[in-house]
Amino acid sequence: IASTPASTLSHFPPREALFSATQPANFSPEVWANLQRPPSSALSAFAHRAGLSKVVQSEEDILQACTHQSFPPFYASHNPGQASVPSNANLSVLGNSLLGLFAAEYLHASYPHLPTRVLKAAVSAYVGPMTCASVAKEMGATPLLRWNRPVCITNL
Repeated sequence: IASTPASTLSHFPPREALFSATQPANFSPEVWANLQRPPSSALSAFAHRAGLSKVVQSEEDILQACTHQSFPPFYASHNPGQASVPSNANLSVLGNSLLGLFAAEYLHASYPHLPTRVLKAAVSAYVGPMTCASVAKEMGATPLLRWNRPVCITNL
């Protein structure tokens, strides 16, 4: 579940969360939390931790890099009057290609006689989704990531 510090919000609690006895609320705290922008301080701290503070000057660029391509349609469906949110779709294609290239080069230089299938499996292990998620967690990026997280409703 995403967490948003109340100090970064202009209005808390959200108006949608308040309801009267005559008008029931149609409010999901999970959806509301997913729609909140990460605090500027968290984006700046992440840029410094990742060593990007001197390279990337704009907070918006860091936010775009942390926004999955599934998030803009989700955001637009809940905020139809606002401008669209840029995502990292183009950046992710480039990043995946570069990670695969560097991992393949490293593994081929280290183990030049590996069969192609084994090399491919090793590259996938080095730069696969579980590895990238682990690195993102270690870098403290996970609270900043914005993507469409479907709300799971379980019947008890």
